[in-house]
Amino acid sequence: MGLLEKALKYKSEINKRGKETIIDRIPGPADTELMQTANTAESSAGKEEIVDDSHHVRDDARNETLSDEEIIHLDESLLRDLDEGANSKELFGEEKVEPIILEENESTSLNNARSVSQVSFETESDDLFSLPNEEPASPQEVLKKQTSFQKLEREETPKDKPSINGEMEDISRLAGYQLFADDPLGPEDAPVIVGKKAPRKTHPQEEVMESTGAPKEANEKIIIDEEEKLHNDRVSLERRGKQYQDFLVLHEIGKEIMRCDNRKSLFDTILFSIMGQIGTSSSSIFIADPQNPTRWIFGDSRGVTIRNKKMYFDTTEGIVSRVISRKQIVDLDEFKNQPAFSDDYYRFISIDARLLSPMVCDGEVLGAIVLGEKITIGDYSDAEKEFISAVSELSAIALQKVNSIERLRDEHERFKTELEYVHHVEALKARMASDINLRRLDEMIATEFHKLGIMSYAIFIDNERNERFEPLFVEKNDTLSLRSKEFTLPYESPLVEYIAALKECVKVDDHKRLKPVIDAFSESRLKIMPLLWVYPFKFGKKLVGFLLVFDIIDFEREKEIHGKLTQLSTVLFSYILNLKALDVYENRYMDLIEPILRRIEIELQNARNLKIPLTIVMFSIKNFKRYYTLYGRMEARRIIDALEMIIRTRLSDTDFSVRFDRNKVILVLPGKNKKYAIPLANTVRNEIIQYFKQKEVQLLVTFLSAEFPEDGEDLYTLLDIID
Repeated sequence: MGLLEKALKYKSEINKRGKETIIDRIPGPADTELMQTANTAESSAGKEEIVDDSHHVRDDARNETLSDEEIIHLDESLLRDLDEGANSKELFGEEKVEPIILEENESTSLNNARSVSQVSFETESDDLFSLPNEEPASPQEVLKKQTSFQKLEREETPKDKPSINGEMEDISRLAGYQLFADDPLGPEDAPVIVGKKAPRKTHPQEEVMESTGAPKEANEKIIIDEEEKLHNDRVSLERRGKQYQDFLVLHEIGKEIMRCDNRKSLFDTILFSIMGQIGTSSSSIFIADPQNPTRWIFGDSRGVTIRNKKMYFDTTEGIVSRVISRKQIVDLDEFKNQPAFSDDYYRFISIDARLLSPMVCDGEVLGAIVLGEKITIGDYSDAEKEFISAVSELSAIALQKVNSIERLRDEHERFKTELEYVHHVEALKARMASDINLRRLDEMIATEFHKLGIMSYAIFIDNERNERFEPLFVEKNDTLSLRSKEFTLPYESPLVEYIAALKECVKVDDHKRLKPVIDAFSESRLKIMPLLWVYPFKFGKKLVGFLLVFDIIDFEREKEIHGKLTQLSTVLFSYILNLKALDVYENRYMDLIEPILRRIEIELQNARNLKIPLTIVMFSIKNFKRYYTLYGRMEARRIIDALEMIIRTRLSDTDFSVRFDRNKVILVLPGKNKKYAIPLANTVRNEIIQYFKQKEVQLLVTFLSAEFPEDGEDLYTLLDIID
């Protein structure tokens, strides 16, 4: 008879006596419809035999009522078959099974089962097995011995408790879980006692060393090395002891965040992830202002509408400064009753803010995630705050990546635009060089500025004769009436002095309150002047011209227009000055004497301020016309060139000379009186006469001198003396 048939027959006999067994309490195959059908089929089979390894039982014996002794014998046979099941072909085929090492409570249950054969059914309980007796060793002690690879000491069987057989005693004295070699479940599948540490997994090297008698210290060292190796190989985001880092949800959120390559998708992912996992009423993101790093501006939000898109928070003071200094989550409730932070507190409350989580990357706070109140039961837990901090750290890394991408993209576009504009300027230079007419240059400049988006402008050029800067080119409409009303800026104008002091092109901020601008332009002009950009052009320290921009079409392209105009202005002034000197129409009247007189007047003013003398000497070649008639233009030109060379070699750094007429040359000697000037003049005269000594014609060179302030205190008085 098989093991299951014996158990079923034993159960049936107990049930006939009106009692229950453990099998009756646990629903199993014995209570299923399939088993009941099988029992019916067996009853109708008649006298058919059921063959086991060593027993032959007939079916008609099932209907017989067994005596108590037969039931006890059946119970012993059942337990014996359980013990011999390791070698049974019904359970494991031909494989030999290692002894099963039972837990302490299992061994106790089996030992207590032996008493069934010595008690009657009238005095025993309804269950097949009696309750286990108390053991001298607690389960914790048993577990400690198991995890330390020690064998459990077998409890001595009391003499008044007869054992069923010797094999059952072998089962009760072994410890641990020892399965056969091909068992798919290994030692790691041993049950874990709730509330206690699971048994440590045995490394193969430990078993070898234990079998060879190696020292315990060596075993522990190998175990520690293996654990450290596994720990180092495992990639972990754990920082500051946060336990949430192992969550797969956080890992997936991190992957989604790091995939974002633009601000919109990044902000959408961050806000959706936090609101979906935490359950907040709203969430917003504030980032550093690209135009002003000392301010945080609104980035994006969910669950709350921020109507004032220009709202910002100062990073140098208030609650935001605390967030930046702490670099951790800040609860706004702590500032609720602090008057110093009341303004910031209510501004945050107006956008449904409760928590501020900084986004920190490489020690720099790039912004903050602002969360509202929880919509679920309870306040923010520590685990939720740690989750928010983790998302903020990942967001900071992604935001820095996006910032780098945007910066590189902007630089690429800027360099590309600048390169294209360089080619454009080269083409413009070629067009300007192809013509020397200032009128056509005016048309080209107006067309180019209109393409750039400039509505109102003026190009001022130095007019040395009048000592003023005059507007040479303006827009076609002449919005400020600069050309029609003959607007000019004298050298001593505060605006000219302000521009001359500039070192580069500037966009004047709040120009309507700048005093030099107010002095130069009338109130009516300032009203139609929304901006003022200045582009000076200098040769060394001398200001020769400047470009003023008063209005543009598209203020969103302000940066682009300013950059292109900076490149173009230098090229424009170079061509304008050259064309102005070459243009025949522009040079229909030329005054070369006035600049000379102005320079002499400047030296006189300096001598007057320093209270030093100044001497003027005029050389005159009396027979220059006769020499020109006899020897021609080229020889006459040689006389002037030789006189220039001789004078240059005799002058100091502060002295200068000017050809004042076709046969006259003036020497200006600041800081020198006649005692120095007359010997110098005699030397120059003698050298030029000796150089051009001819038999036919002898050069006749004379000079006159006048000293300031002895001979006169103004320029024209001195010139009358020497002319």
